[in-house]
Amino acid sequence: MSASSMNPGRPNGRRWPTVVFLACLCASLWAFSVGWNHSIVDRHGFRQAQTAISVRYLLQGSPWLTYETPVLGAPWSVPFEFPLYQWLAALGSLTLGIPVDQSGRLVSVLFFYLLLLPLSLLLGQFGVRPGDRLLLLSLILTSPLYLFWSRALMIESLALFLAVTFLACLVRWQGTADVKWAMLGALSGVLAAAVKITTLYGFLLGAAVLMLVDFLRTWRARASRSLVPDSTSIRHYLQATVSFLVLPLLTALLWTRFTDRVRDANPLAREFLGSRALEGWIWGSPELRGDPGFWHMLLWGRTAADAAGHHAALLLVAGTIALARKRRTEALTCLALYLAVPMTFANLHAVHDYYAYANGIFLLGALGFGTLGLLEGDTSRRRLAFFLLPGFLALGFTGYSRGYLQVQRRDHRDFMPLADTIQRLTHPEDVVLIYGWDWSPELPYLAQRRALMDRAERPLGNPAMRAALINLRRERRRLGVLAVCSSSRSHTRLVAHAQRNLGFAEKAVYSDAICDLYPAAGTR
Repeated sequence: MSASSMNPGRPNGRRWPTVVFLACLCASLWAFSVGWNHSIVDRHGFRQAQTAISVRYLLQGSPWLTYETPVLGAPWSVPFEFPLYQWLAALGSLTLGIPVDQSGRLVSVLFFYLLLLPLSLLLGQFGVRPGDRLLLLSLILTSPLYLFWSRALMIESLALFLAVTFLACLVRWQGTADVKWAMLGALSGVLAAAVKITTLYGFLLGAAVLMLVDFLRTWRARASRSLVPDSTSIRHYLQATVSFLVLPLLTALLWTRFTDRVRDANPLAREFLGSRALEGWIWGSPELRGDPGFWHMLLWGRTAADAAGHHAALLLVAGTIALARKRRTEALTCLALYLAVPMTFANLHAVHDYYAYANGIFLLGALGFGTLGLLEGDTSRRRLAFFLLPGFLALGFTGYSRGYLQVQRRDHRDFMPLADTIQRLTHPEDVVLIYGWDWSPELPYLAQRRALMDRAERPLGNPAMRAALINLRRERRRLGVLAVCSSSRSHTRLVAHAQRNLGFAEKAVYSDAICDLYPAAGTR
């Protein structure tokens, strides 16, 4: 039995859901417009600049598959995600004649709105009436999490669009057995796995649950006749397994191995950006999963508040589920998936608030299905839903207005004087040696220069640094400026060694609260 046969519903002639949806849509458009031309280093500038700098160098002739992120020296390619987003952002900048920042934001916003289409299809397959679908989608249009991160220069909205499309195709295929849905689902799953497997993960879990439920129902229906499945059933489940599980997982494995080999060619990247080196960073420790602070973040703190606009989001979900007699299974399943994703990638979710983009949709789904259970109930429950739903939407937009909106309104250009000075002191093909900025591409991106960033502050005689400098000489690239930032300023021996061996000036020609700049000999 497929999802499409559950609670099929009937056409909904009410107009007020459309009015609510359009009002939320307009509010989201206004939210995206705020700070549209501001700097991308507003929040998690590290990650936004990492994507943006790759787009810029694609436009300058970087390889399209082994795209360059030129911050760790030559060879310049240190890929992670399949660069579909980067291709689209580069194409948008090229065809529309707009800067990379605005092109990337446009692509992100576009896929956020496109996301509503497979979500609507998915809800329809679960028997949600058209008007009620609009109400559930309105929860996403007022979510602080999605209003802010859907306009960031990041891959999140594209990855989520592909993941939701993948699951919608599975549910549609279960209802029709039409091979085109299996093919489309396989394609979207493969792309989602290559673009961002951590986003697809929750939807793979959902797909596995739906496939298992479908198999058990079919088996029980046949059990009275025969315990042995016929050839049609075998082909059916084999097609589902290959299309919706094997192909996405195999793609993720192959792409990871490919990017590992590319990153290993870079002497600095191989030490800390290989899959084995990143395991602890990705998964997190068992102690983290048992940390009360981690659970507070998921159940009451940052993640819940970002997704639904208020810390008490889980209480609201629990209340709607308790009061509604319908849709409890869907709501509880969404709640389980909301928790399963960060429980798997614990450290990523603990460190990066934008990772909730992948699982916040399940929390909103739980809230939406709980509310839907009230809407589909008796008169008193429907009246309660009419009272609660505007409150949920108001909570979301109010939470956004008090938090992320304030970030958007400020144009974060603290680094620009430093970046402008680097531009003035160097030639376009020069490389900047940077100590004390980890390997964040913010400064190289704003300065429009390639960089050799030593996050470990190693002496120049270190084998990895020596290899990185040899690679630069092979490309006949000059180190134009030494930037000494943050805590590295206290490492006077390291700076003196670079000055003596690489020809940098003894005195800084520029200093601010962020960095000191030492030009190379012959710098303009």
